[in-house]
Amino acid sequence: MLRSEKQSKQRLKEEINQVTLLTMQTIGFPATMELMSWNDEILYKKKGKK
Repeated sequence: MLRSEKQSKQRLKEEINQVTLLTMQTIGFPATMELMSWNDEILYKKKGKK
């Protein structure tokens, strides 16, 4: 069960990233890259340089 839960979480993260990439034509490349950065920070607990 634990492995299935881990796979589900990974799949959700990938789906969120896919939806983010689909917004590129609407909000533009720079805004999409900013959103991808935000996704990485939130979903993968990565901290950017400040």
